[in-house]
Amino acid sequence: IDYQTDMLFQKIPKPSKGRRFVISDIHGCAKTFQKLVNEKLRLTKEDQLFLLGDYINRGPDNTGVIDFIIDLQNTDYQVFALTPVRNSIKVVS
Repeated sequence: IDYQTDMLFQKIPKPSKGRRFVISDIHGCAKTFQKLVNEKLRLTKEDQLFLLGDYINRGPDNTGVIDFIIDLQNTDYQVFALTPVRNSIKVVS
């Protein structure tokens, strides 16, 4: 099974109650990303959040961005990192 190819073509059903959001170009700005998700979007577990990549590299807190994405996923938020987060973790480590 080619994990990346399978994920690329996975159909994700629209949430029955929640909203859909797309964010790209986070670039290591963990505080800004967290404020957007928590205060502006007020993400709920019924919502879906799609992340399009460029999670790290330019901002001050690359690790914070990756940790926040993983924390959301581990607490049952519907967060879909369309560029696998584990690829970014190798860069941060």
